[in-house]
Amino acid sequence: MVGIDPKGRIITFSPAAQVFFQYSREEIIGKNVKLLMTSAVAKKHDQYLLNYLKTGKKAVLDSTRLVQAKKRSGMVVPVSLTVREVPSKTMSSQTNYIGYIVDQSKEHAEDLALCTANAVRDLLPAAIITITSYGIVREFSRAAEAFFGYAREEVIGHNVKMLMPAEISVQHDAYLENYRQTLVRHVVGSRRNVKGMHRDGSALNIDLQVSEFIVNRQRMFVGFLNNRQERLDLQQANSITSAMISLSLLPMVAINSRKLITRFNPAAEEEFGYSASEILGQNVKILMPDRIGRMHDSYIDRYHNTGVPRILNVTIEVMARRKNGEEFCSEITVREISKTGHSPYFVAYVRDITVEKSNRSTKILSNAISTLMPDPFIAIKPDGGIVMFTQAAARLFQYHPTEVLGRNVNMLMQDDLASQHDSFLKRYMDTATVDHRILDVSRKVIGKKKNGDPVELELRIIEKVFEGKSYLLGYVRDCTQDLDLALQGEVGELLVETNPDAIIVISMQCKILKFNAIAEKLFHFDREHVLGRNVKVLMPDGIARRHDQFVSNYLRTGIKRVIDSVREVTAEKKNGETFQAQLSVRRVDDETGNPHVFIGFLREIDSTNAALGGVIPTAERYQDDDDIHDHHDAGQPPYHSHNHYMDDRHQYAEVEDPLHDPLRDNVSDIGLGHSVSYPGSDMMRTPPEQRSQPHPPSIPAQ
Repeated sequence: MVGIDPKGRIITFSPAAQVFFQYSREEIIGKNVKLLMTSAVAKKHDQYLLNYLKTGKKAVLDSTRLVQAKKRSGMVVPVSLTVREVPSKTMSSQTNYIGYIVDQSKEHAEDLALCTANAVRDLLPAAIITITSYGIVREFSRAAEAFFGYAREEVIGHNVKMLMPAEISVQHDAYLENYRQTLVRHVVGSRRNVKGMHRDGSALNIDLQVSEFIVNRQRMFVGFLNNRQERLDLQQANSITSAMISLSLLPMVAINSRKLITRFNPAAEEEFGYSASEILGQNVKILMPDRIGRMHDSYIDRYHNTGVPRILNVTIEVMARRKNGEEFCSEITVREISKTGHSPYFVAYVRDITVEKSNRSTKILSNAISTLMPDPFIAIKPDGGIVMFTQAAARLFQYHPTEVLGRNVNMLMQDDLASQHDSFLKRYMDTATVDHRILDVSRKVIGKKKNGDPVELELRIIEKVFEGKSYLLGYVRDCTQDLDLALQGEVGELLVETNPDAIIVISMQCKILKFNAIAEKLFHFDREHVLGRNVKVLMPDGIARRHDQFVSNYLRTGIKRVIDSVREVTAEKKNGETFQAQLSVRRVDDETGNPHVFIGFLREIDSTNAALGGVIPTAERYQDDDDIHDHHDAGQPPYHSHNHYMDDRHQYAEVEDPLHDPLRDNVSDIGLGHSVSYPGSDMMRTPPEQRSQPHPPSIPAQ
């Protein structure tokens, strides 16, 4: 307690005041009370007293306030002050003032500690939950709110098992009871991977660490929770990034603030001739000619001192040096990677532009990639503005790239979608909610060409972030031909099945790939029993033993002995019965011109040979298969001798090709999708006077 007169002089100073302020009564009595105040308050205090004496308005009297007091040592402490006005015992006309002071240091410290703890708790990225020994939640941090989707008020006072899946929550109270009884630690003091449950019912993968403490003799537990899935995703992302860097065809060199190399990818190893093990930890000057390296350290030091970038985030041309001393002109782009509290790193992407420099063109590569991309590619900004439009996209939509770059992508859409597209983009960018029906999946849409014609497209969209900016990348494929191709395939299959001849398609390895209905009837095999088997299953043993070798010889030498001819052969049915048939074999090539499959057209000889009157020579003209292959070796046609051919060639002109049907005019309709030639067919329909060769030439089909 401290009493003062109207002039602020101390007239009463209790023993408790003496202990608190560290002044004796003799030292303080008669002194101005400002001695016990901070300087900011002290210089105004006399004026406060005068104002009250003049106006009588109470600003401090009869109220309790929290103020700062100053001890003899100069320490400033918080106190609560209550001031009362009392009449003077010696002077009836004078009023004195008594101040009751209570030290608030401890309470203030506790409040400050609590505020600090709460601030730290809410600032920590880890979710923090405090519970009693009975599982009742007492604290729930902001990170916990974000993690579990509950507001703090919804959780505090409730059992923590509300944050757990059912299979764990039903046992949690028993776990706590067991610990209260035994104090045997299974979870406390350890780090574990556990399952949690979000407010929406989804499962959470959690790293949990639990600590125990006691407050007012009550056992409490505090749990620190981290999103394990985020950490796993981050690790995976880092692994992917590392893999991308390692697999990048562009050399990449990373250095720290001390100019030492910390990353050197395989492309850089190949470009510069150094292995990563011998270059890591070296000054990056080792990759520069001496005339440039001498200045490089000063460039980085100047940037650290001024913060003014000169080559960051721009692409420049500079000379580089390989391990063997060879210098080359390179194009480098340098990026700074900085994180609060850490020294910056610098990443340089290096590209040898020696050839481009000599050709005076630094854009050849990017233009070529854009031109040669087989499928259209379009990139847009979050506002829908087109930033990339390849040559393939230009061909598809019939726009020149300059007509679309910078314009809204909805110009490529049908009106009903175009009118809504901007709102779709805005909603996605505002909420960052991924619609898995649209992003990173392929779907069919209808686009619009420059002339307004609709075009059916297959579209796949992915999102990428470059330098903090989000872009949507669209891969587009023209689907207009899909229906035609499917229809052609169906027509081809129909032609195969309705053809009057047996049709057998085999691979280069002699495996049966197609076996039509007529072939099933002719050989008494169901197609399911022959597909995938060697075509030898349809031949007598004497021929079957040598057939694979015949095919191998043809593929090795390219000499045709059977291909593009009509010959009589012996075939074998499922029951072992043999029969004579006419066989015509055609080769189908793939897109590169290499043999793809063989197609055989087979017709039983019974009625056909009689109708032809012997035009088609039979195997009976040869004594056996060995005689036939002797003719092969002599370079003669496989189905008859040269003399036989000359004797019968006029008859050839008069008789229609016995194996002719529409299918042979367009074998691609079978569904193989490749080209085939039919030598001989045209020859048999050519008048004798127009023939100039004794043997039908190889004429590719148009």
